[in-house]
Amino acid sequence: MKTNNYCTDCEKYKKDEELVNYKCNSCNEYVMSKFKTENGDKAIKRILASEVNIDDMITIPYTTDFTIVLGIDYNETEAIIALQSYRKVKIKLKRRVEKLEGAWYL
Repeated sequence: MKTNNYCTDCEKYKKDEELVNYKCNSCNEYVMSKFKTENGDKAIKRILASEVNIDDMITIPYTTDFTIVLGIDYNETEAIIALQSYRKVKIKLKRRVEKLEGAWYL
């Protein structure tokens, strides 16, 4: 049975109710989720802003455009993320962002 979530570590599809904070309930790793865009379906992981790294491709909040992370600064409650061809955005550390992993082929 196909769902919109796939655990690459367990090599199994996962239902939404089988996830805990977007992680697999068996191995505790983030699952790939299908993300629809104008250019086709993408595979993403929904990670915390505190887990974003330089060179990740993430969506700007409230959009479906993916942008490369050029730099990150932190304060007590926010990640200040510099994005290519954009600007810096402030995102609460406990807020989730969509990180691009590739195309959705599953």
